[in-house]
Amino acid sequence: MSRTATLSTILFSALLIPTAALRSQAEDGTRWRMTVSPGKLKAISITDKLRKGVSKTYWYVILKVENKTGKTRDLSLSAKGMTPQLKDNPVTIPGFFPSVTKAIAKQERENNLINFFEANGKIADGAKKTVVVIFGSLSPLTNTLDLRVKGLANTLYKEGAKVYSEDTELSIRFQRVGDEFDVTREKIYTKGKRWVVVSSKKIR
Repeated sequence: MSRTATLSTILFSALLIPTAALRSQAEDGTRWRMTVSPGKLKAISITDKLRKGVSKTYWYVILKVENKTGKTRDLSLSAKGMTPQLKDNPVTIPGFFPSVTKAIAKQERENNLINFFEANGKIADGAKKTVVVIFGSLSPLTNTLDLRVKGLANTLYKEGAKVYSEDTELSIRFQRVGDEFDVTREKIYTKGKRWVVVSSKKIR
């Protein structure tokens, strides 16, 4: 969404956030963001229990999320993987894979690991959540992945009597070196993280 997005589009996006979260954000008035430490982009192969010798590769990123904002906050997370080099499929949506989440938790020795679909809800000030984003169908042609996570910052804030709606995403970029063969063995570099303000609009 560009900065020239219409007011109706922004209001529709705001409706996707739970009413209680919107009310608390508007009343609080401040702008806040979660503290996030992203892990690497990694692969895990899961053996098919019904077909001998068959396995499926999943890609995942672990995010350590901590609330240092001074108050209990409401998380309402969504995520996507942007792969602009793939013209036919430039956006990949992660999935909820309970058995894969358990396998990753075991592999990473993270006892409190949860899928990002389970991370929504209140997070107390000072509390932490270890969240995993899993892609079940990442193309072997993917050389760059921009993981975008929404819901780690507030949507509504005040400046005096004015109320603004701000659509903010956390961007974590990865780059893989190599061709489409044997991709799980090739080097993947983390290219950094940044906050991206997708749109900002005064609504009152």
